[in-house]
Amino acid sequence: MRVALLTENRDDLRTAALARHLRRYADVEVLRAGTAPTRDLAGVDVVHSHTWDTGLAGHLAKCQHGVPHVLTPPGLEPPARTRRGALLVADRIVVGSFQMRAELMRRHRELAPRRVTVVHGGFDTQAYHPDEGTGALAALGVRTDPAAVRHTVACVGRDLPEAALLNLLRAAPRLLPGTQVVICASGPEAERAHGELAAALRAEGCDLVWVRRTPSPRAVRQLLTFADVSVCPAGHDAPEPAALAAMACGTPVVATKAGCLTEVVHDGVTGLLVPPPGAHPEIYAKDLADGINSLLADPQKAAWMGETGLARTEREFTFEAAAERLYAVYEAVSENKVKAQRMKTEPIRT
Repeated sequence: MRVALLTENRDDLRTAALARHLRRYADVEVLRAGTAPTRDLAGVDVVHSHTWDTGLAGHLAKCQHGVPHVLTPPGLEPPARTRRGALLVADRIVVGSFQMRAELMRRHRELAPRRVTVVHGGFDTQAYHPDEGTGALAALGVRTDPAAVRHTVACVGRDLPEAALLNLLRAAPRLLPGTQVVICASGPEAERAHGELAAALRAEGCDLVWVRRTPSPRAVRQLLTFADVSVCPAGHDAPEPAALAAMACGTPVVATKAGCLTEVVHDGVTGLLVPPPGAHPEIYAKDLADGINSLLADPQKAAWMGETGLARTEREFTFEAAAERLYAVYEAVSENKVKAQRMKTEPIRT
């Protein structure tokens, strides 16, 4: 089977990693839609587009050459410049979460449920995995001496919203004594949160380490492995940099019961989910602290959750798992094409 992955950037690391694993099953080529005329897609068996703009190229290939088109929409609504028909007539739509599937079908009621498939995005477990070393932590200011620090809670993520950080900082004073809170966050919103509360918390005696630069993957890996708990506060529901990275390092997660996190974190099994803050941030801060403290106070339970989360990540969220499920989608749409062609050519029996 020949598969063309259409992207706007051939150097996209995620697409490259997915293509590498898909090549175990099929002949896969990554094409930049802006430079690949649709005539170049005539010989492929399946076209899979990953953005709205490449979705147009996939739609044209379907119309001109009869190539089955699989579309992974980057959002719920096509932009004004994009024809909605590319979404509605794609042979299969692949989304990354059940939440997105439900919302997509709610907004586009013309979609038949069988045409929308959930395939969780692949996660790089080669970059994030348990790393018991601590050599990279001293440069971050993280203390590892058990005589000085009883517990460590980590919050790691790119472009963490200010609201999410403030929620965590409100919870910090409620954590068990001897708890070191390590926040790896940078950007304008992180700086605003840092200026508002971080100094005040330190004045109150909170053990707060704020890493205001992007740490190396090795440092993140060691931090998440060393931490007793990883926390994903409200407002930050992207699974990869938060929950999945921690789970891949064997660390339990305390997160908000919202967005994709409800599909990544199995409540009570790989971590804990707390109700979203709504209009009561102080209640949320208490719930968040209570969830973290319950795991800090029960290291055996936390260790079991960490091991279970690691196993779940390796089973369900790797690029290997995503490639296997995507190939099953490609086989299905190709088989449907063959059936449709056979129905056109076979004589009608009376």
